[in-house]
Amino acid sequence: MVVQVDPPSPESRAVSSPCDICHDFQPVETNPRASPIDRMFNLYNIDIDSLRDECARCSLLKTIFLRLQSSLLSEYDEFEPINREGTQSNGIWLDPKSDGTALARYTWNMQFKKRDEKGDTYFYREMHIYPAVESEIPKSLTMKKLHNTHWSPKSEESIQFVKDLLQTCEAGQGDHHRCHSEHKPLLPTRVIRINPEDESLSLYEPQSGETGDYVALSHCWGPPSRQPIRTTQDTISQMRASVPESELSCVFKDTIWLSKQLGVQYVWIDSLCIIQDDAGDWEIESAKMADYYSQANLTVAAESSMDGTIPFLQETPDRWQRMIYSAPDQDGHPLTFSFQEHFSNEAFFRGPYNYWKGGFNILPTRAWTLQESVLSRRIVRFALSDVIWECQSTIVHRDSSRALRVADRNIRRAIYALHNLEASDEERRDGASSVWESLVTTYSMRAITYDPDKLPAFSGIAASLAPLFQGRYFAGIWEAHLPHGLGWSTARLQGYQPVRCIEGQYIAPSWSWASLPQAIAVEFMSRLGEELEPDFHPKVLEAFCDRSEKAPFGRVRSGYILLEAPIFEATLTCQSSPNRGVRCKLDFGPEDGEGDLTVDFYEDCLLAEEYGFAKRATPDSRVDYQKDLSTFRAKAWILWLYKRGETQWSGIVLGLDELAEGFERIGYIMAGGVTAETRPKNPVRRQLKLI
Repeated sequence: MVVQVDPPSPESRAVSSPCDICHDFQPVETNPRASPIDRMFNLYNIDIDSLRDECARCSLLKTIFLRLQSSLLSEYDEFEPINREGTQSNGIWLDPKSDGTALARYTWNMQFKKRDEKGDTYFYREMHIYPAVESEIPKSLTMKKLHNTHWSPKSEESIQFVKDLLQTCEAGQGDHHRCHSEHKPLLPTRVIRINPEDESLSLYEPQSGETGDYVALSHCWGPPSRQPIRTTQDTISQMRASVPESELSCVFKDTIWLSKQLGVQYVWIDSLCIIQDDAGDWEIESAKMADYYSQANLTVAAESSMDGTIPFLQETPDRWQRMIYSAPDQDGHPLTFSFQEHFSNEAFFRGPYNYWKGGFNILPTRAWTLQESVLSRRIVRFALSDVIWECQSTIVHRDSSRALRVADRNIRRAIYALHNLEASDEERRDGASSVWESLVTTYSMRAITYDPDKLPAFSGIAASLAPLFQGRYFAGIWEAHLPHGLGWSTARLQGYQPVRCIEGQYIAPSWSWASLPQAIAVEFMSRLGEELEPDFHPKVLEAFCDRSEKAPFGRVRSGYILLEAPIFEATLTCQSSPNRGVRCKLDFGPEDGEGDLTVDFYEDCLLAEEYGFAKRATPDSRVDYQKDLSTFRAKAWILWLYKRGETQWSGIVLGLDELAEGFERIGYIMAGGVTAETRPKNPVRRQLKLI
């Protein structure tokens, strides 16, 4: 049946009684019929089987469920819904808002089809639901059928959205006064030049001091088989003469096309503008990337492209399209809604595998692209479901209805404020420390292809924030934060791979968070800590990192910190899987205090035992104890760093490296209930070297 859709009048809608399942999308806080459980969570918990076909909103929720479940079972074909008595396999958490919109979070409990693989898995999808506006409703549509809007970021409306904001931002109009600059930026060492006469491309090397507007690209290179064309020592002469457009990736072609639409002649693309097989050029140019992105007229973020073969200016994939749905309500009047799933970076805090397999490979999950985003004064994000503008003044979504629902997390404004607004030195330091810790935590969850790039890929952010901190920079830790800054820990987040062994290639000293190669969240507790009593407080005597003068925030060849502090012997034992946590037994001994303490221990990586000492496991380490956890027993030492209150102490756990004549960090420790009776009476201070 094809119908003409007319909005129902308020008078006709007043006749029907509210649905007791979906509550007609009435917010919990204003609904007298909401249950105590609804009020407790401020959400409606809806059983799929209870949805009523005669209710338009219930019909919508069920149609969305069936669509999502079909996609879910196709993508994750190794799973099936749980069918066990007493276990709810799926459901909806519904969060209606006062503006008529709603957020529906669909959940599934799934099990492996192969019964020899144990463990249930939780999946979820979040759907934004809106009352359809007249402009997006087709003149006719089939009742109770989904209508795809077939939106493309290359549409005239989307490109005009970018043009208008770029013009407003450059001019400093309205709220964009922070974004305006009187001077054109210096051009990078190399740029792609678009010839205004015939639109041909060439690699251009500007004269010293030459200025001009340019677009910078933030993109995913992809796996080796799909990586884009690059400039090498063998090809640079050819590239200076002419860049072969036929060899450009889809992402590069889209970027060039967009630059032409915006009237910008120069484009900076890393793989083309850095000589990729020249280590010296790479070191120098990678250290300048902070300047290149911060000074670009606009950064284009190809978020929807996993690699160069996937254009970002194409029709949005079906999963992320806005859909239209109409159904008759109980009184016979059709109600029409639009709904859309928006990719959420928050998925990577809750478990990306259970959200979308492809999510591991797109731009917001990659290490290099964090600084490209944060440091850009203007960036347009071509996301999976939207085009998003971000600058030093604002965040604007092409989908204006979504803008009302998404929190403003504009880190650029915070950094701008730290550099430019009036504040006391203490306020500026506290603010800078908070921003720094937030960025490190976000960065540490991102994946990187080449582990030694861990520090270079964050060097632009470090360089940008360096004026806000006192002293030197040591492999991801500021001198001003020592010794408390050593007290970071690995966070256990759902969906992240368990800690693993440390690869043989050197990345950073063990006391640096950058020494961990895996994508795993780093949390900071130290800024909330108080100094320990003088007998226990560690004193930094010396700190050093061997690094290049050309890239002071980049790679390090070695490093150490020399401390004066007491350390206390401990015994590590495995009482559960090493991937789920090791119980650390802290024994002071009868001459130093009374009793033993069992404390919470967060290992940095998989541990091994060598000559009786605990150490970080490498690919060559023997970890036979994983087959029999009771066989793991190793000596370690505790270095207390700070306290929270009088009885909660935190520190790091050390293993002895006899060959290097120093201690390596192997984990983070927290102890509660530390009292005068359970701590040493006469701690012996000594010098120790952390490597």
